[in-house]
Amino acid sequence: MSPKNPGERDQAIRTLAQIIGRIRIAMLTTVTEDGALRSRPITTHGARFDGDLWFITRMGSAKTEEVRRHRRIGLTYAKPEDNCYVAIAGTAQIVVDAKKVQDLWIPSYQAWFPGGPNDPDLALIKVSVETAEYWSAPALTWPLSAGFVVMAPAQRDDPQFHARIVLGPPA
Repeated sequence: MSPKNPGERDQAIRTLAQIIGRIRIAMLTTVTEDGALRSRPITTHGARFDGDLWFITRMGSAKTEEVRRHRRIGLTYAKPEDNCYVAIAGTAQIVVDAKKVQDLWIPSYQAWFPGGPNDPDLALIKVSVETAEYWSAPALTWPLSAGFVVMAPAQRDDPQFHARIVLGPPA
């Protein structure tokens, strides 16, 4: 689905926000210096999704360097117990913004960033979402013997349960 007007785009963003808001951890995939894909868990910070996602990191981290070299990234969210999955492709950039760090900060981050929200080594990864695909059918699933759950064929084409959304490149 490519939103054709601002109302459709806003609805697509609200749908994604609702789904990813239920999932605490995403896997961020970046491209390493030698061109390999590298994924690692990253905490979703509960910021309102408006087409962009924000993550706190350190200035000298490997992911910061990888984003600087190659801005295209992938994010995957999964909550198998709710049969909920999201795949996102977008463009990332490193942002230094102490006020935004303060806005995103919650006390549990202290364990990862002992210098607190005022640590001068903190940076943000801003991801401008270009495409997203979701599968979400918590009440309408069929369990399989291997422990997986899948959507019934009629659910696969219902935007309530599955859609590919194209938000487009960042402006």
